[in-house]
Amino acid sequence: MILLLLLTRCRKEEYVILNVKEVRIGNLIDEKLKVKLASTIMDSASYYKVYATLDTIQNLINANMHSLFSVYPKKIVVLNDSVYLMIISPNGTIYLSTGLMKSLLTQEELYALICHSYYHVLQKDISGILVSKYGSNAFDDAYFAKDISTMPGAENEVLNESFSAKSEQSADDSCLAILAKTFGGTEAHVLPLAYININFSSEHLTKAFYFTHPNYDHRVVYLMLRTPTLPVDYQRKIDAYDTFLTLLP
Repeated sequence: MILLLLLTRCRKEEYVILNVKEVRIGNLIDEKLKVKLASTIMDSASYYKVYATLDTIQNLINANMHSLFSVYPKKIVVLNDSVYLMIISPNGTIYLSTGLMKSLLTQEELYALICHSYYHVLQKDISGILVSKYGSNAFDDAYFAKDISTMPGAENEVLNESFSAKSEQSADDSCLAILAKTFGGTEAHVLPLAYININFSSEHLTKAFYFTHPNYDHRVVYLMLRTPTLPVDYQRKIDAYDTFLTLLP
């Protein structure tokens, strides 16, 4: 009994990452990212039709995701960059490159990728990377001080974030559930198709994406086995997405 009591007292308590802290720290990181990425950020006023389409996708995801996700402000920022980028901030901001969007064939594939990324936020994967790098005290200090100087280079950690295979599979599984809920089970195949279409491009373009989203081969096989459904009216969806792509520079 005494030994059990000592072990209980000595056991390190797990740090709980609160949503409110993620939102504030994510906002602070966004300020630095927008400076770093300023030359590639597409203005929402000039490309309002692009952002309107992304807002529609985001609203559909919001309507079908867990209610806990509503605490994150969530925003999609489009980058005019041929390299395939999908950068996720702790507050739910996604930085999405035109190159990545152009690699896909349908809007449903884009929906799946954005949904997958949002689950990394809900799983606290990005904040977990920051806490592991800088420690919980630095994370708390940044929140209370409204200043991320206690986490120098945090924006670079977000730019180069790389998730574990377990986190990736969990985000994939959650995404499949939302795809089934959103489209009635007819579009679950779009997630592995999105990964396959991305992989068809050159290594130079895909390197950044697969550094941040590892374990490609295993995940595609796993997903294809779980989603054997053939695409529904695929050509019409390709044609519709081609129209959207004409809005991009």
